[in-house]
Amino acid sequence: MRKRLTAIGNSWAFIIEKPILDAMSIQPKETEFEMKTVDNLIVLERVKSSVDDSFKQRVRRAMTKHDKTLRKLAAG
Repeated sequence: MRKRLTAIGNSWAFIIEKPILDAMSIQPKETEFEMKTVDNLIVLERVKSSVDDSFKQRVRRAMTKHDKTLRKLAAG
């Protein structure tokens, strides 16, 4: 796959399409990457999280599903 850099403000970025994000289970606002250069390559490596990503997704779904109840419990 060939990509070109896209201007974003004063920076440049590679745009990663949603099917690729989905296939790799990447949550754009949550998944962190370590970026490094090796010879003539740019390497992005997912930062290992102390909490499993699938666990975070399950918690997020449960919180969304039970939002009203959780808010009532929190209010006392």
